[in-house]
Amino acid sequence: MNKSKLNRTISVLAFAVTLAMAFYLVGCDLIQSSDDSDDTLALGLLALSASSAGCNSCVTNNDSSLPSWIKDNFKCMTVTTSGSNYVFKTSNLPPYTNGYYSQISGCYTNDFPSGNSPNPNTISSQSITLTIPNEGTRNSTETATDYGAMGVTVNGLAIYNSQAAPGDTLADELDTMDSANGHPTDIGQYHHHTEPYKITNNGSELVGISLDGYPIFGRNEPDGDLPGAGGTPTPALDGNGGHTHSHTTYGSIYHYHVNYDSGSGGYLILKNKFHGTPGTSGN
Repeated sequence: MNKSKLNRTISVLAFAVTLAMAFYLVGCDLIQSSDDSDDTLALGLLALSASSAGCNSCVTNNDSSLPSWIKDNFKCMTVTTSGSNYVFKTSNLPPYTNGYYSQISGCYTNDFPSGNSPNPNTISSQSITLTIPNEGTRNSTETATDYGAMGVTVNGLAIYNSQAAPGDTLADELDTMDSANGHPTDIGQYHHHTEPYKITNNGSELVGISLDGYPIFGRNEPDGDLPGAGGTPTPALDGNGGHTHSHTTYGSIYHYHVNYDSGSGGYLILKNKFHGTPGTSGN
């Protein structure tokens, strides 16, 4: 190798190292190279951007025929209609930095609340498909929930019920939550059991949809009161954490609320039973 070529190689490698440091320090800002002549640099940048795809690449692809409450609110996934069902497909990567991304990615940050410690797992991309009955086919036949994705949040993340991993209790697992109140399984599937703080925190926001087709809201009604109390009385929550009344935005529809669970001390998104018959969930 002649001297000029050696110097150029050293410069390219130094530049690549500098860019790698920039990725790590600034988190999730995408840096793209326009120098197509240097394959080494391009491959390095591709690897870096892939490692941080979760927090800087939120792709939404929603069917125009969906009802507005789904079409306008669900992001970072593909949602379509298929016969009498809605089909939600997500890679299940949190669209924000957190402590469960790999430490070499641009998406890692040590964000664990005081007193919490991470579990040993790391987020990895998934391929989750939820087939959920639409308004015309959902029903009120109470059915047990199960372990795994029992719904999806408005930002494309799996919703679990109150079941912890075998050998643990949900109270134990609450101590492993990041600042968004989520954590991954041993296969890297990030999920929420309890109130997702990037979406709502003691609020009334739309949280997601359950596998039986009903919407899930934060702890409160739109007027800020808890269900069943306050200046605009609404029915108290049933044993499944939901009720039916005229919602100011979504009309008269059964819906769930994030609600307190005395057993774990957390605010559950879903309990042990659905109000209706669920669709299917798979990878």
